[in-house]
Amino acid sequence: MSAIQYLGNGNGRLYVVEPDGTTVNRSFVNNQQGVRDFKAFGPVAASIQARSAEGKITVDTIDASGGTFQILINASSVGGTTNYTGGTTTSELAEDIADVINASSDTYVAAHAGDDVYIRTVNPGVEANGYAISIVDGSSTTYTIENMAGGSGSDQVYDPQDGFRFFINANFDSSGCAGCGSNAPAFDLTNAVEITDYIVTQSLQNNPYTDTITISSGVVNPSRKASDMTFRVAGEGAAADDLDTINISGSSDGDKIHLVAASSGAAITVKHNNGNIKLATGADLVLTNPQDRLTLQWDSEENEWMELSRGGSSTIAAGAVDTTELAAGAVTTAKIDALAVTSAELAADAVTTVKIADDNVTTAKIADNNVTVAKVEDSLTYEAFVVPVSFETGEQCDNKWKAPFDCTVTDIYAIVTKAIAGTDSGTITPKNNAGTTMTGGVITFTASSALNTAQTSTPSANNTLSDGDVMSLTTAKTTAGGKALVTIHVTRT
Repeated sequence: MSAIQYLGNGNGRLYVVEPDGTTVNRSFVNNQQGVRDFKAFGPVAASIQARSAEGKITVDTIDASGGTFQILINASSVGGTTNYTGGTTTSELAEDIADVINASSDTYVAAHAGDDVYIRTVNPGVEANGYAISIVDGSSTTYTIENMAGGSGSDQVYDPQDGFRFFINANFDSSGCAGCGSNAPAFDLTNAVEITDYIVTQSLQNNPYTDTITISSGVVNPSRKASDMTFRVAGEGAAADDLDTINISGSSDGDKIHLVAASSGAAITVKHNNGNIKLATGADLVLTNPQDRLTLQWDSEENEWMELSRGGSSTIAAGAVDTTELAAGAVTTAKIDALAVTSAELAADAVTTVKIADDNVTTAKIADNNVTVAKVEDSLTYEAFVVPVSFETGEQCDNKWKAPFDCTVTDIYAIVTKAIAGTDSGTITPKNNAGTTMTGGVITFTASSALNTAQTSTPSANNTLSDGDVMSLTTAKTTAGGKALVTIHVTRT
């Protein structure tokens, strides 16, 4: 499980660390107040603007005999070999170096000021951070070098120049067992675990995290950089591909990801239930171009990515639902006469999104009384009916309720509306139209049950009713007294 679960548990320490990931700026006790102080640094750490990486060359001395120089950045030559004379000054050589970079590279630009050459990347970002700069010069001319650093992107989790990173040590041992190690030191990251992704909030300060990921054997393995991320998905070899599984280490319950196709020429088929992806339709989804969108949310209990929404021109994959009745796209307005398609004409689950052309199923195309219970979602088949009952003298009886449609009684809920008299229990016995007691359906209120006491039963047999059937709720109590309100839950059949 993620180390974030131990935040504020009273054990160990929390660390605010410089972008180098090793220098502790400050630390807090891992308790409630410490967590508050710790989290306050999250907004400070966020990357708020994109910056180019920068480096520097300083010309310290000049060989009196002159020489040649060649510039290398990240071991790659920038420009060729350039000659200079012994009469060249340090400032003039700095200007020459800047001119060579500007004339030879689309990646870097340079400017000189006195003996210094300032180099930066044309495009902002972190890629060039750490690139080594060197001057190949066979003469005795000397240089001082500062390698490329300070680049950042506005979609980075933390600012690599001015931000912070965040760590926790809940008295971990070397295996990561919380509370199993010695007391965490104040300024030592031994056994500490980084939790920057959870502490830095990406919001109006910076851009949402976006990255391009490539499928390998049906799987992608991106890094968790935020709780809300967008991924442009590319197939292996830039070809059309299937996506079965998304592995993001450290995902938290509720994390969201947005998937789009990296290009229009390589459709990505998101596979339903082949790996750890569950789609709402129960069928595959094809992302055909960058306008298509699929949003998924992580469910930590199911260990699966669940569909939240989709948009664009995406469609259910052709052939995803096996049906011989309809070819893909075969159901169009021209193919359906008004009122011609009835339940009898369609096999169960045969009509999916891919089988129907856009905007072709209208009210006029569905015959009256032909959307059956089997064709609607479960929530539309569930209804409840309320019946008051009594244990009072002269009021105990077979309380009747008439079913308005075919249904199954799934559960019965009863609540006391007048306190039950003492001495003995009161019972409510549900019976079907034939007068047979519903198995497991009897509700019992013990003697002296107070107002608002509730009981529930779940009938398991003799609990089906046809349209017009009468169900009875028989009340019985030797010592009269008390009333209840019964709610009958049914499912249409």
